[in-house]
Amino acid sequence: MGKANKKTRKATVVDKAFAAWLKYDPLVSAIVKNDDNTRRDVMLNILGTQAAMRHFGKFPPRKAYEGPIFPDLVRREVEASIDDQAKRTRLIKTLIRWATDPQVNNRYIRSHLTRIQIVRSLLGQVFFNATKSQEDLLLKGLKFMIAKKMTVIGELGEQSADVHDVLLERISEILIHNQKVIIKKAVSEAEEKMRVHLMRQIQEMRGEKHPSSFVSSDLKNKVRFIVKEKFPLSPEAVRHLEDMLEFYLNQDKWPYLSELALNAQEKILELRKPLTLTARDSSS
Repeated sequence: MGKANKKTRKATVVDKAFAAWLKYDPLVSAIVKNDDNTRRDVMLNILGTQAAMRHFGKFPPRKAYEGPIFPDLVRREVEASIDDQAKRTRLIKTLIRWATDPQVNNRYIRSHLTRIQIVRSLLGQVFFNATKSQEDLLLKGLKFMIAKKMTVIGELGEQSADVHDVLLERISEILIHNQKVIIKKAVSEAEEKMRVHLMRQIQEMRGEKHPSSFVSSDLKNKVRFIVKEKFPLSPEAVRHLEDMLEFYLNQDKWPYLSELALNAQEKILELRKPLTLTARDSSS
C-alpha cells in the first residue's frame, strides 16, 4: 500500500513539473499561443486524460472535426461525399484541416495514421474525381501540409516520415504515369497524322476528293475524349506536384526521401527524352 502511495505522489510531482513547464516556459507559451486548450492536449498525449484535466480543467465541448479523427472516419467521409461536387469541395477542405490543425492532431496520439489515410484519399479517389478548381485546392493544401503547417512543438511542416513516405510515393506515381500518358498520346497523335496524310495521298492518287471537314470532325471528337480523361494533367497540377517533388529533393532531414525523389525525377526525365529529341529534330 505504501508503495502505491509513493508511486502516486511521484506521478503528481511529475504532473506538476510538466504543467508548470507548459504554463510558464516563455518558448512553450509562444508555440502554443498561450492557449490552455493546446496545453491540455499536449499533456493528454504525454501523461493521460486525468493529469491533463487535473491541471487544465475539463475538456470543453468540441466540434466533430476537432478530433479525435481516426482513419476509418476519413474513409467514411470520402465515401459519403465523393460523388457530389459541392460535398467534394467541402470534403477537401475538411481533410486538409484535419491534416494541418495541431489541435485536431493532438487529440489522437497516432494521428500520423490518420494523415496517411488523408493523403491516400486526397491523392487517390478524391484527386481522380476532382474538378480543376478542386484539384488546385487539394494540391495547394498538401503543399501547405508538407512545408508550412504549424505544429505544437513549433516546427513547420509535416513531422512524420511515414506520412512523407506515402506523399512522395503518390506524387511520384502520378507524375510518372502522367508522363507515360503524354508520351503515348504524342505517339498516338503522330500515328494518326501519318495515317490521315497517307490516306489523303492514296485518295489523291486515285483522283478522289477527301473533304477536310471529315478529318476535322474526327480530330475534334478525339480532343473531346481526351479532355474528359484525367490524364494528361493540367500544367497547373503538374507544377504543384513538381513543386512538392522539388521539396523532397532539397530537404535534408530525411536523406532517403531525397534519394527516392531523385529516382522519380530521373524516371520522368528518361520518359521525356523521346519528346525532347523529337522537338530538336523538328527545329533543326
